[in-house]
Amino acid sequence: MEHTANKSLSESNISICMDTQHTPPNFVAHRAKRGREPDYDLDLCNFKEEVKSFISALFATQSEEIKRMSSTLMEIRNTNTNIEIAMASLSAQNEELSKKIEQLEIKTKKDEDYIVLLEDKIE
Repeated sequence: MEHTANKSLSESNISICMDTQHTPPNFVAHRAKRGREPDYDLDLCNFKEEVKSFISALFATQSEEIKRMSSTLMEIRNTNTNIEIAMASLSAQNEELSKKIEQLEIKTKKDEDYIVLLEDKIE
């Protein structure tokens, strides 16, 4: 029992006891000051305005490009329609000429046969 009575309950290592993380701050020099607005609110507003203006400029540029592309697309569609009409017309003319050539070939064959028949009669 004597042995335990001589033992101290305090920590022998002072650096462990002087842990500054758990000690409260010294309020002796603390003065009550008027609070001020943080600067990040103004910075955030400025950043938001910059982003808005950048996006607005980007959308305006893209809108102009889309308008130009739209008019170009309409011109291409009109050109394609005209080409389709011309192709249909040329196709119809080609069929008509093919029929005429076929008729002329048939007529030529009949005429040749008739000429041969007449030559045979003359002889």
